[in-house]
Amino acid sequence: MLTKTLTTANIIQDLQKISSGTITDSMNGSNITTFRIGGPLEVFVEPQTEEEVRQIVLYASHHSIPLHVVGNGSNLLILDGGIKGIVLSLKKIKFIKQEQNHLVVGAGETLPSLSIRCIKLGLTGLEWSNGIPGTVGGAVVMNAGAFGGMMQDVVEEVYGFNKRGEKIVLKNHELGFGYRKSILQNNEFIITSVKLRLRSGDCEKIKETIKKIAAIRDATQPKGKKCAGSIFAIPNIYEIGNKNFKWRIMRKIFSLLNKPELFIPYMIEKYNLPRRSGGAMLEYNNFNWISNVDNATASDVLNLSEQVRKILEHELKIKLNYEIRIVGKEK
Repeated sequence: MLTKTLTTANIIQDLQKISSGTITDSMNGSNITTFRIGGPLEVFVEPQTEEEVRQIVLYASHHSIPLHVVGNGSNLLILDGGIKGIVLSLKKIKFIKQEQNHLVVGAGETLPSLSIRCIKLGLTGLEWSNGIPGTVGGAVVMNAGAFGGMMQDVVEEVYGFNKRGEKIVLKNHELGFGYRKSILQNNEFIITSVKLRLRSGDCEKIKETIKKIAAIRDATQPKGKKCAGSIFAIPNIYEIGNKNFKWRIMRKIFSLLNKPELFIPYMIEKYNLPRRSGGAMLEYNNFNWISNVDNATASDVLNLSEQVRKILEHELKIKLNYEIRIVGKEK
């Protein structure tokens, strides 16, 4: 039951009049996240157009139904009790329109596909995003970044709707960008497209930069795992280590041995970080990645991440906040 007057069946019937996309009450969080974890979603809808998005937003607002917006589910942990209300996926809102050195991109477009298109168009500024599996919309909301680049560097303005279904346009300076955050995280706006400001570049140089970044990712990030990327938002983690003389010496040794990828395993052993909790496992080559290796639950992931956080906060004297988005209710 979603409201006192509307049943789940009523909601689905109403949404079918609004959207031609997938609408179901049989979806789980494990179906829509890269973690492959999460309880039942009361109602899941995947609109095909921006107008369908607007109509769904209006409907949810009118009936006071909780509305949760998701993208590719690559930075998302849905709790084991699932999500009440309507889960609105923007994955089908995909398009790329070029306006000279600007691109207007649908919120559901993935960062890898966008960066590949930029190679063909000879536009530079998004090379860092190639290996990130998220959507453009999600990347803007969390101000995703890597290798010195962030979304705030390329976003000119965003388009979408407020909770009343009114069209909104927000400029870069209105988005409150910070490290892995923006005002869009307050859930007051639903972003359906983004205007990016890029620069003309040489296709071969862009391709070469992406290739170098891919090599670094391959050496430091697990591949083919059920995970959500970085668990914690840790700015300049390696610089934090430079405050410690012994840490600095060990990093130098690994670099001289041409084995920098062994530094993280060294740190995991040095601080005796826990490796498992139920079906969740801390990856050996990246202490900030937890994978679902054996039917893990959200509770497994949170239990392991909290153990790791407690140790690292104590040892590194820093405050760690979650980079992944945690939604839903406990079982």
